[in-house]
Amino acid sequence: METKNVEMGSIMAFCVKSLKDIASNIKIYEKSVPANFVSPSLYFPQPSVSGASASLSSFKNICVWNIKVFDSDKAKAFQLAEAIRRAFYSRKLIIPVVKAEDGAESGFFIRLKSVDIRDGDEFSKSLVINWNSYERYQTETKAVLNDDNPLQINGGMKNG
Repeated sequence: METKNVEMGSIMAFCVKSLKDIASNIKIYEKSVPANFVSPSLYFPQPSVSGASASLSSFKNICVWNIKVFDSDKAKAFQLAEAIRRAFYSRKLIIPVVKAEDGAESGFFIRLKSVDIRDGDEFSKSLVINWNSYERYQTETKAVLNDDNPLQINGGMKNG
């Protein structure tokens, strides 16, 4: 898995791990799905992302990821998608963040907003995963007040 975003990598790892007992030979696609794709398989395209202000110091990325679940027919694809969906909900939609270097759990977690299953084409279902990601605004460093840089007041308020 060659993802640049640690949240996406963590979601991908969780999806694959949740299928280890029922589809240990699952194939992963990230760039595109070839015409002669192997099933069962998961396709992880890039998510849709929009943004909004979150606080005075941060903004949020609103992420929606449509992950395709393929198998030999829709019923089997649904079983795989449902196993993944149940795994997310059994953890209360809180999943571990994994380290990009080695895939080990970092001790941090991601809270997802929802995981839904939607109908796909002839051999697939779509898992729709929603979450918010928060980032701090980039700000310039400001001088800190200390003995060398005292606070100076050059004026005040006039009464009356």
